[in-house]
Amino acid sequence: MKHFIVTRFNYKKNYPHLAERLGLFFQYTLPSIKAQTNQNFEWIILCDYPPVAVIQATYLEPGWYCGKALKGKYIDYVQDAAKDEDLVLTTRFDNDDMLMPTFVEDIQKEATKPGLYETKGYYLDLRDGSFFADTLFSKIITSPFITLAEKPSNKMKTAYHCPHAKMWEKFPLTIINKRDWVQVIHETNWVMNRTKDYGSRGKECAIPQFVMKLFNG
Repeated sequence: MKHFIVTRFNYKKNYPHLAERLGLFFQYTLPSIKAQTNQNFEWIILCDYPPVAVIQATYLEPGWYCGKALKGKYIDYVQDAAKDEDLVLTTRFDNDDMLMPTFVEDIQKEATKPGLYETKGYYLDLRDGSFFADTLFSKIITSPFITLAEKPSNKMKTAYHCPHAKMWEKFPLTIINKRDWVQVIHETNWVMNRTKDYGSRGKECAIPQFVMKLFNG
């Protein structure tokens, strides 16, 4: 098995919220990757612009890859790197969110055959500090944290095959009954502009210690 976590960090030079995105990345995204109980994965970060230098200097670890040179060709890289494996996993992971420490461990335990794998998750709303257990994503609306398991080939789809909410239509879906991710809601999150009330898509609950630690910086 070969597991790739793929994070897009593609912004134009005039992107007005780059500093905020980098701040969220270093406070939540990167620490959650470093905290994984299973480090048997490769993290691909797709960058087109100077964040690549900042990210490389900060997170450079054996087995992690900052993919400026890959640009849109990361699938070619994945196909080549995993050509001798029996199964290839790709996970979507946004640059302003976080994974709970057992995310990779839990996915790899379950993803033993081709298909789509999904864990449950949470929302952390930085605007008011509220925290919710997600109730939106389901068998008919898959989340931005999906993992696709495939046999290696020169026609791999990866977890970015189509919009995440529709991936369940393309592949058999297994939902893991554990909350393993946190979607971070903030002022520069484009989803926030469409959905003001996250209480309508989640149930308020206590904040896990790991999340509280990152929230408090």
